[in-house]
Amino acid sequence: MSLVAALALALTAPPDLVAFLPRASVRGEVVRLGDVADLSALPEPLRARAGTTPVARVGEGPQTLSTRRLAARARAAMPGLSPWLAAEADGVVEVVSAPVETPAPVPNPVAVAPVSPISPGDVLTLRVTVGPVTVEREVRALQAGAPGQPVFVRTDDGVVLRALVPEGL
Repeated sequence: MSLVAALALALTAPPDLVAFLPRASVRGEVVRLGDVADLSALPEPLRARAGTTPVARVGEGPQTLSTRRLAARARAAMPGLSPWLAAEADGVVEVVSAPVETPAPVPNPVAVAPVSPISPGDVLTLRVTVGPVTVEREVRALQAGAPGQPVFVRTDDGVVLRALVPEGL
């Protein structure tokens, strides 16, 4: 076989196909192609984008998804993937939706003042409570404030924070 014929054969040979996984776990209800398929056969420029392409939605509990349907949805979203997605084969992917972790609560700093109203330079106690933990530290007011209003305060190490002056002072 000549070099030209070998090169032509290599250029016209079908690419390796994307292989669907037998089982997958997804976070939330959106199933992305990267969750249910091995995308290593794709060229690097396509791989990242294809991995985030939504191909299905699932509810709670395990669900069975058709690989033919998943491939069709991937082709519809990204037509450039067609050479790597088999149209004939039909298998299944067992998908389980894992619960989405809820983020930790954001602390709401409260500046407790010995007197009201607050003047710039006043020494305050900054109190932050998250769950059962409360942290207090000394801060200085950078602006005037009154109960129910937010104020900016500075810690001894120079960090500027926003804190709420509680009502009822």
